[in-house]
Amino acid sequence: MKSTTETFFEPLTGPEKPLYALAVRSGFWTLVSKIIRYAFVFLSQLILMNFLNPADFGLMRFVTIVLGIANLLSEAGLGIAIVQKKSLAAEEIASSFFLIVVLSLGLYGAIFVSAPAIALFFKNAELIDLIRIGGMAAPIGGLSVVQRGLMQRRFQYGKLSLIETISAVVGSFAGILLGYFGFRVWALVWSVLVYNMLTTVLSIGIGGWTKGDLKALKSSIALWLFGLGTVVQRVIDYGSSNFDYIIVGKYFGETALGIYGMAFVVITLPQFALGVIMVSVAMSAFSRFQENNERLCAAFIRLTRVTTALSIPYFVLVFFLAPELMKAIAFIHPSAQWVPAAPFIRVLAPMGLIYCLNSYPGTVWMAKGMTKFRIQWAFFSFVALALAVIIGSHYGVLGICKALLVRALVLFPLSLFFNKRTFGLSPGRYLWAIMPSLLCGLAASLVLWGCTALSIDKTIHNVFFIIAWESVLCIMVYIGTLRFGSKEAYCDISGVISALVKKRKTS
Repeated sequence: MKSTTETFFEPLTGPEKPLYALAVRSGFWTLVSKIIRYAFVFLSQLILMNFLNPADFGLMRFVTIVLGIANLLSEAGLGIAIVQKKSLAAEEIASSFFLIVVLSLGLYGAIFVSAPAIALFFKNAELIDLIRIGGMAAPIGGLSVVQRGLMQRRFQYGKLSLIETISAVVGSFAGILLGYFGFRVWALVWSVLVYNMLTTVLSIGIGGWTKGDLKALKSSIALWLFGLGTVVQRVIDYGSSNFDYIIVGKYFGETALGIYGMAFVVITLPQFALGVIMVSVAMSAFSRFQENNERLCAAFIRLTRVTTALSIPYFVLVFFLAPELMKAIAFIHPSAQWVPAAPFIRVLAPMGLIYCLNSYPGTVWMAKGMTKFRIQWAFFSFVALALAVIIGSHYGVLGICKALLVRALVLFPLSLFFNKRTFGLSPGRYLWAIMPSLLCGLAASLVLWGCTALSIDKTIHNVFFIIAWESVLCIMVYIGTLRFGSKEAYCDISGVISALVKKRKTS
């Protein structure tokens, strides 16, 4: 049977604006969906923090550790492979979907069988049922990976945004409702399950059923080989993201893990809201001109500059307002049970900013097909994290936070060096691009530090008022200095807004 080509693209050689406008609009829809999703998730988490205790969130963190690795395996790296491959035949798509179904069924069997061993490792028998039921989310979500990859390849981010928005809203409401009626950690589990089930049903319904020979397995070998490399890299990255959770949970208990995990949620929120949101769009765009290093450098700088400019005020505020934020969380049932997260947040805030500054090198490497190098970097990062966590654990959870900050400070300049080696972006050019935003953030920090030094906040007893007025002050100082001190960053943000509202021809 003759293969039919689903889609084909070549690296663009013409003007950048059409693709830029397309990428920006795609990023806009992704941003909208992520804002709605994480707004509902964040709001539901805030509400549930009033109904549940840190130990419940710690137990759920154990479940998400298992879910995360299962999600990586169930997706098999096919999402990125579908986006990155220049030509794609219908048989490749259909047979990949068939293999995903088989893989998902086998994966859940492994989760079900291994649940007792995982519960024994963490010394908590309650985890057996939590993992077996919560673990269904991974294979269910994996069933839609082909459809989601195709929509991403076609820049159909409006459809993806609709799917994610509906799923997030319904999943969040389900969690809140169950939490209100006293289902404790199960409220969190079912929130994730509902989200994944709706995502799969809507992705297949909106994205369409796969066409072609489901059993033409040989045609999809190239996709699976590329995807396999991606899975290896992502598994290592996932180890880097969760090794600290494993150590904190095993040696300090689920309550400490819940508090530490909440601190990390606060710190990594901008990375998800700005970095991770744009990674999928960036991957689609970077792949179009993967062989043109100069265009890659220009796009990389522009994207990082916008991300940096938008994320800095957040980190300034959470650093100075960490205790107040943790007090304000318990707005339904006033409690100080989350306040111990404040010292962790203050130590981790600079690390969170570095994460935002360093969100996109891996995307460029994958767009250029440098899977092997990406795996090597991921492995090196994991080893560095493991050493930091092991050393820091001797000084408690706060010691782990400090060790992770040191690790981020060490790895950041190394990533700049490898950017130069892999796609020609010099460290000086990169640092020059983000320096104005950093200096504007420093100005806002000095103003808030002055408020603290003058003890202005001590005259205010309402924690919500403190948060509100310091936030307004910080943002006003930051935007004012950015407007006059960083023309390029200000123009980049204005350009993004302009590209969203103007109707231009897409590439």
